[in-house]
Amino acid sequence: MNARGDGRVENPNEEPSAGAPAKAVARRGRRPARAAIIAALSIATLVTGIAACRGSGAAPGGPRHYTLRGEVVTVPAVPGGEIVLRHEAIADFRDESGAVVGMAAMTMSFPVAEKVSLAGVPPGAKVEAVLAVDWAAPSYAIESLKLLPVETVLQLEPAGR
Repeated sequence: MNARGDGRVENPNEEPSAGAPAKAVARRGRRPARAAIIAALSIATLVTGIAACRGSGAAPGGPRHYTLRGEVVTVPAVPGGEIVLRHEAIADFRDESGAVVGMAAMTMSFPVAEKVSLAGVPPGAKVEAVLAVDWAAPSYAIESLKLLPVETVLQLEPAGR
């Protein structure tokens, strides 16, 4: 039964009849405001969640950092050149939107930050590097690099091979 006791289903979008109780009218008037508050709280929660998931300890708008392991293919002949690494997959790699898309194992060249010394890093060496990716700049570079033990086992084949 409804408030009128006549068994009819009330439509909340319908204007109340002349005899409708004032309490029912007041309740209907609060519905849009309540819906707006719930929507605003939902959006605020979503935005906060997205900001918290931006990942890798990066400041908002700053670069994301990824640790990768691989084998040196070529070392730049001159400072400021690019190193070529055959690297393992980067499972937590994020695209420009922040979505985790991963990066398959592959061979690619990387700019090397000025502070990184490549002295004593020959082709064939197994290394661990920190890759900084800044989609806003846009830029990417190896920010640190260290030699791994010769016996280190690397997974350099893409998944499924």
